Amino acid sequence: MKKKVANVILVIATAICFYFVMDDSSTRMKDSYKKQYENEKITVQIARDARDGGYSLIMVDELNVLLVKSNLVLIDTLPEKNFQKSHIKGAINFQFPNDLMEKWDKEKVNGKSVEDFKNLLGKDNNKLIIFYSNVLKSKRAHNGAMWAKKLGYDNIIRLCGGIYSWRGAGFVTEKSGG
Repeated sequence: MKKKVANVILVIATAICFYFVMDDSSTRMKDSYKKQYENEKITVQIARDARDGGYSLIMVDELNVLLVKSNLVLIDTLPEKNFQKSHIKGAINFQFPNDLMEKWDKEKVNGKSVEDFKNLLGKDNNKLIIFYSNVLKSKRAHNGAMWAKKLGYDNIIRLCGGIYSWRGAGFVTEKSGG
């Protein structure tokens, strides 16, 4: 009798554990689906931004190779305080807003003019210019790349994941300023 009761308890305990494991697994699976959906929205938006802006996209591994092999301009589009704390070696800072900037707005770019931006980019319209921000869905790098294309620069690329992906890949950053 004790053995039957123990077996029944074991079956019930197994069923309860199985229910909670399956429930937790189901929740994790739903979270995974939702995360995949969110990633899809971001990815498609980035592809559309690049298409509409007329520029190309690059991943951090590719940028790491280009930094060694190419003569390029690398522009960090984050606010200066972020740039001071951490940026990709060799980058120069030109802040752009995190919302779409179709018309030049000096207030959104720290009082800088279109001429200031052109001077930063240089006179060679065919030089490789790469823009980055912090994360995938940031509009900062898109704004920079889009404006460079509007101004007649031809070889424009946006780093997709920005400095967070750069760090995530294990690449080093540097600080500047005091």
